[in-house]
Amino acid sequence: MSPNDPLAAERLGLGRDTFASQTAVVTGGGRGIGREIVRTLAWLGARVVIAEVADSAMRALAMVVTAATLLAAACGDRQGPTEASIAGTYELQTVDGKPLPVVDTQQQSALMSGALMLGGAGAFTVTNNYRMGPGGSAGDLTLSVSGTFRVSGQTITFSALDQGAGSVTFSGTVSGNTLTVTLNGSVMVYRR
Repeated sequence: MSPNDPLAAERLGLGRDTFASQTAVVTGGGRGIGREIVRTLAWLGARVVIAEVADSAMRALAMVVTAATLLAAACGDRQGPTEASIAGTYELQTVDGKPLPVVDTQQQSALMSGALMLGGAGAFTVTNNYRMGPGGSAGDLTLSVSGTFRVSGQTITFSALDQGAGSVTFSGTVSGNTLTVTLNGSVMVYRR
């Protein structure tokens, strides 16, 4: 059975949510049979933990798993976006309507770029790159936050652990290839 042939899974009585609440661990998941097992489990809705020693195989596999989860969402989801159907990488376009870079004179920093990566199993990572100090004299700083997300209708809700502050929740909306997220009073627009 291949994730590229969803009917094969259906003929076996397996739907895209067969392993929706399950986590699978696949060693050697970057190549050969292990790779196909990862693709199939992702298509069937599992959260897949992959162990692989070859970095290049893991980078290639990330694109394959994203494609498998997107294919799973396309095979039967007619109720709007889901975690799997919006999986992918979104680039930060604007903050409060201003294109990047966005300068914060009080903090003496500039937000140079940002990306929001959504996994088909409901995990996210947001990474922002800043230039610090007057004229960038203090160098560059990269901040990353990870957590989980849920989609309900057009609303996306993020939950992340913040060191010292406990859990942080923020939300936004999904419209096609655009995510609009509100955090700490700022509106950020991301596009896939």
